[in-house]
Amino acid sequence: MQKHKINNIHTIYVKTFPEMTVIQMVKKYVALLLQLIIWSGFTLAEWFSGKDHLLSKVILFIVFSYLAVLLARKIVESKKDTFIITITSLFTYGLLHTMLHILI
Repeated sequence: MQKHKINNIHTIYVKTFPEMTVIQMVKKYVALLLQLIIWSGFTLAEWFSGKDHLLSKVILFIVFSYLAVLLARKIVESKKDTFIITITSLFTYGLLHTMLHILI
């Protein structure tokens, strides 16, 4: 809480949003967006692989997942937040991917 003087007699205390929290929120958002870009790259690589076996697609998914986790871990610097962001981006990617398959 920060102290603000109105005049010599009255002082009010104002709750302010800590600057670090805003920076952390932006970092989480950036990590989420970059992970969505990584998942788009996975879709492109999966499309290029075409008629490959299921095992090769699973290995490709593991490689892209590892890359997404490393990127988020480097940006966010928290294991818990990295896990939450990765699950959120995977869910969002899956939802968008499914919706596009239904619509197209």
